[in-house]
Amino acid sequence: MSTTPQIDEDDEVFNKIKEGFKVNHMQMKDGNDGKVMWEVNSWDLTKPNHTENITKELLKCKIIKRNINFSSTEAIDDLELVQNFYLMGELFESSKFKFGFVIPGSTNDWEQIIMAKEDGVLPAEILSGKLQVETYFLIHGKVLYRNKILIYYV
Repeated sequence: MSTTPQIDEDDEVFNKIKEGFKVNHMQMKDGNDGKVMWEVNSWDLTKPNHTENITKELLKCKIIKRNINFSSTEAIDDLELVQNFYLMGELFESSKFKFGFVIPGSTNDWEQIIMAKEDGVLPAEILSGKLQVETYFLIHGKVLYRNKILIYYV
């Protein structure tokens, strides 16, 4: 379904971009009424594995609007985000979002619309503590940052 991109840490330009890239905050809202369902005000990209508590009410949303606010000191030619969703260690879904060109010295809002499947979403009782979301920020397929988040629904 999805393969793990390779990291190229020897590229000087790539490392300069990596040093100047920051996720300032992130929100997930109900796509119908705009109610904030989850947010984090600083995202430590250097922390490769952690847990997050998310309200189980988010699972009832048919449409989710996710906003990622990020800054970059450097120009980025082809920014993408890939997310792999694992349930009990097995990959069951993968999503890819393309931002494209990032202006140097800019702060940007990147909104993605995520729609629930027609047949619904698994309940919180099944997903909580068993759902891991692996997120990659990529430039031309090279991993800028990667982290895995174990989700607990509360």
